[in-house]
Amino acid sequence: MPRLLTVALLFSSSFVSAQTTLDITLPGGSICSYATGAVSNGAAPGHLQATATSETGAGCGSQTGTVTFGPAMPATAVPNQLTSNTGSASINFQVLNATTCVGTFSGVGASFAGGGSPLCSPTTTPCTSPISATANFNNTTGSTVNYTATITCNGTAGQAVSTAVVSVPGTTLPPPNCFAINNVDGGQFTRALTAKSASYPSLPVNRDATTYTTIYGDSTHRNFPGISPVQADFLLPTNNFVSLQFTVPANYFSGTNLNVYGSYSLAESSSGYSAPVSMSVSTKCGDFSSPTDVGGSSVVCRINLAGSDNGLTWYGNNPACQLQNGQTYFFNFINADISNVTANGGGTAKTSKTAKCGSTCEDNIANAPKSWH
Repeated sequence: MPRLLTVALLFSSSFVSAQTTLDITLPGGSICSYATGAVSNGAAPGHLQATATSETGAGCGSQTGTVTFGPAMPATAVPNQLTSNTGSASINFQVLNATTCVGTFSGVGASFAGGGSPLCSPTTTPCTSPISATANFNNTTGSTVNYTATITCNGTAGQAVSTAVVSVPGTTLPPPNCFAINNVDGGQFTRALTAKSASYPSLPVNRDATTYTTIYGDSTHRNFPGISPVQADFLLPTNNFVSLQFTVPANYFSGTNLNVYGSYSLAESSSGYSAPVSMSVSTKCGDFSSPTDVGGSSVVCRINLAGSDNGLTWYGNNPACQLQNGQTYFFNFINADISNVTANGGGTAKTSKTAKCGSTCEDNIANAPKSWH
C-alpha cells in the first residue's frame, strides 16, 4: 500500500524529482534512509511530501499511512531557566508511533510530577503528540545546577531518546552563608565561626568551627569521613550552633565501601556532657528542619535532644540517613530543642542548656567512621 511521507524541512520553493533518497538524522544520531518517488511541497507550509517505497536504518519503521522518524522528536523545556531555586517547568516533546515514554532527571532535586514513569502509555495518558510533562525543581545547593531531562520512548519502530536542560539557581543564604534560628526566649541562634575545641581531654583551643577538616581531619584524611576515633570537646556558647561543611569524595560509596557507615555521638555523662544536643546532616548550612518539611527542607536526617551515648548515624546504602557521592553537606549541632524549626530558617528553637552550662555548654562529640581512605 502506498505510504505518505511528511518531512518537516523548511524549504520554501517547490521542486520535483522522479526518484530520490531522503536521509533523516534522528535525535539520537542514527540515520533513516527512505527511497521515495517524486518529492514536492506538501499542503502545509514548510512540509515536503512523497510516497515512500522502502526504508532502512536501525529504529526506522512505519505504520499504515505514515512513515515514522523515531518515537520521540527533540524535547524542549519551557522555561529553560528558573529565577529561583524552586519552581516548575514544562518538558514538551513530540511522539511518533511510540507506545510508552518515560522521563528521568540527572541530579538530586528534580523530578517529573507523578514520577515520570511513564509519561504516556496505553494504560495512562495516550502517547499522542504533543506531550507536555510538568517537572518540579528544588535546588538546595548554593550554586546553579543544570538539570538534564531525558525522554525515552519505545514503540514498534524501536527506541528514541531526547533531552532538554533546565537551569536552576542555587539558594542564597544570609551571611555568613548560613541560616539564623529564632530563639523562643528571644534573640537568635547563629553559626559559630570559631569555637574552643580539642581532642578530649586536651585543653580546648580556638579553632575554625565551619570546616570539617579542622575538627575531624588530619594531614592524611583531609575531609569526610575524617579519622577515628576523635572526640571533639566543644565549649559552645549557648546562643550559637556549629555547622561543619564536608564533601563526600566522588565514588566513595562504591565497591567494598558501598555499605560503609559512621556516627557522631555524645560522650558519656561523666566525660564532657553538660546538656542535650540536637544534630542534623543537611545540604544547607544550619538547617535543622524535619526532612519531611514540604517547605523545602535540605535535611537528610536529624536527631532532637540527644543525650549521652546517643547521636546520629549516616550510611552509604540506607535511606535512614543516606549520603551521596560527590555531594556537599553540613554536620550541624546545637544545644536546643529543634522540634519547631522549619525549612529555610523558619520556626523557633528553645535552648536545652542546664545548670552545668553557664555561658557555654560542653559538647563532646565523637567521630566514628567504620572505615576510611
